[in-house]
Amino acid sequence: MGLAKRKARDYSIVQPHKPYVFSGPAILDFFSIPMLAGDPHTALLDPQSMVISKSVADKFFPNESPLGQTLHVYIFEFTITGVMEDLPPNSSLQCNVFFSMNFVNSVLEKEEGYLEANWTWSNFQTFIRIQPDADYQAVEKKINVAASDQLTHLKKKFNIDETIHLFPFTDFHFYKPYNSAGVSPVEFTGDKRMLKFFAAIAVLIMIISWANYVNLTIARALRRAKEVGVRKVSGAGRTNLVLQFLLEFFFLNAVSLMVAFTITQLAFNIFASSIGSRAEWILWEESWFWLAVVLFLLISTLASGAYPALVMSNYSPVKVLKGNFSRSQSGTKLRHALVIVQFGLSAFLLMGIYVISRQLIYMQTKDLGLSVEQILVVRLDDLDTAINKDVAFDRLKAKIQSRDDILSTAAISNYPGDKEPRSQQYTLSDDPDKKSFVEVTTITEDYMNTMGISLLYGRTFNDDQISDSTHIIINETAARLFGFENPESALGHELIFTGYKEKYAVVGIVKDFSTSIKDPGHGSLFHHRKAPHSQTTYFVLKLSTKDLPATMARLENEWSGLFNNSPFDYFFLDNYFDTFYRAEQQFAGVFGFFSMVGVTITCMGLFGLSAYNTGSRTKEIGIRKTLGGSPRSIMWMFSKEYLNLVLAASLISIPIGVWLLNNWLKNYPHRIEFGVDFVVVPFILIVLIAQLTVGYQTFKAAHMDPVRSLRNE
Repeated sequence: MGLAKRKARDYSIVQPHKPYVFSGPAILDFFSIPMLAGDPHTALLDPQSMVISKSVADKFFPNESPLGQTLHVYIFEFTITGVMEDLPPNSSLQCNVFFSMNFVNSVLEKEEGYLEANWTWSNFQTFIRIQPDADYQAVEKKINVAASDQLTHLKKKFNIDETIHLFPFTDFHFYKPYNSAGVSPVEFTGDKRMLKFFAAIAVLIMIISWANYVNLTIARALRRAKEVGVRKVSGAGRTNLVLQFLLEFFFLNAVSLMVAFTITQLAFNIFASSIGSRAEWILWEESWFWLAVVLFLLISTLASGAYPALVMSNYSPVKVLKGNFSRSQSGTKLRHALVIVQFGLSAFLLMGIYVISRQLIYMQTKDLGLSVEQILVVRLDDLDTAINKDVAFDRLKAKIQSRDDILSTAAISNYPGDKEPRSQQYTLSDDPDKKSFVEVTTITEDYMNTMGISLLYGRTFNDDQISDSTHIIINETAARLFGFENPESALGHELIFTGYKEKYAVVGIVKDFSTSIKDPGHGSLFHHRKAPHSQTTYFVLKLSTKDLPATMARLENEWSGLFNNSPFDYFFLDNYFDTFYRAEQQFAGVFGFFSMVGVTITCMGLFGLSAYNTGSRTKEIGIRKTLGGSPRSIMWMFSKEYLNLVLAASLISIPIGVWLLNNWLKNYPHRIEFGVDFVVVPFILIVLIAQLTVGYQTFKAAHMDPVRSLRNE
């Protein structure tokens, strides 16, 4: 093939952000991925074939056909056999290159235990299409029966209890726990729990808004009492009045909906990026969306306007035309009930903000058992392939070990928090029944010091000690997994790697550490880089905080000189760890913003209601002041009414909030304990907000000249 002999272009250096994935040959046809070139049925049959997206094709082959061309990915060359459309942002499949799974099989099928290991890999998902009328749970049972021999073998040989589960793709699409731990082509439009939270906040804000609107409408309805009386005297029936008011509410809601739609169009991209989503505003293209909009408009009109319309249409023309209705207490209980609803929901939102922010601070500040500040991780993917990585590390260490701005250096196989942890099964030599999977990392002698991991018992590795190739270090959890109640007693015992039947003696026990507060903890095992089948793929450097830009510039120059201008590809570990809490940060920010919107709406309603109440009681205030009432007593009279409502709202909402937020905290293995402050602080805040909101109106009314108050009609 003439094209195959062309110089391959290096895809590994100019690599787009979306991942490339290995998949079965049927994936293109299975998911109906639009193809621009190539046959979807045969494009991925050859082990060294690849299908690229249009954006990759435009990047590497802007003015030529990519079919038959080759791309270099690390040390392998692949032939392009197809070009697909770029996958949309709301697709569960997010990648721009498909490689054939046959390549993985061809490389690894000769490895001992490969077929068995295939059953324990968590890096891949398997998709099946069943008949439309089939019960997936029944299919799941049949699959487990068909695989019973292999599952029994795994249990017998590796002590692994495996069960095959099927999940409807709609659930899988949104539910993060269904995803495997490894790198996967499957991404998620959103966490279903987060979507439910956002939907709940939207409902709460709508309820607050409707309650606010109903309250203010009824409070101000007396101004239209004479209009109702005149229309009734003129022959208008109650039905006509109800329809008139509902039509007014409908047009008001319609205008509000158009304003909201405009704001959504303008702010959608900002909101999507704030929650880490690549979603696009395309709902308006769907007919069901507009049907839902019309339905929502009707529901909003009825929810916010039905009761005020019924109340106003029921006014007695005799009373309102005589002017007696202005002193009626009609609707007071309803207004109080609506205020309780508003403040109850606002108290819950404030409690939510407080608890979520406390949990987020706890997650970001809790000691994980290792130090990630000023840790530089250097990737070796782009290192000159002619240079041995162990030799490269020794050369780099010799070059920089005398520098004051480099505190320590180590080489590792995978860094803390790596998305591709290397989980392997080990057996206690003294008791073959004690088996466990642990996360295995290859390290050099300075790794524990570099990462700030505490050595509890024994010793760490020595790069100059050849015998350390048969020694291992484990953490406290790993010691307990192998049956040692006292971790120190594991020293000197041997563990056998199940895959190659190799024995390793435990020479050190380190303190447990976590890569994330969301990590429940796991067993960890460390090999020296001289151990069989071990390799290092990253360098980690502990840097001084003094003049970091100068340190980085000097490091880059030295790297280029040592390794033939190979790219200096690095990242800071603390920045990487921050991404673990990005979902919580985004959720806390969005929840806090919309909670403040809800509380603000409550305050606006309360301000208007207090203005109406004080305005309708000006004569009463004037009489009280004439009879010797002080401004302070008058202010307390008004404030006491609202304080009672806030207290009633808090007594209802806070216990519910405690229950709901406690359940939310259970999603985290490590979490804050629910304390008294979780109730007291939101309660004090809601009281202060209420008092500040009505304070201006009550202060103004209490200090009004009684002569002007008594003249008020």
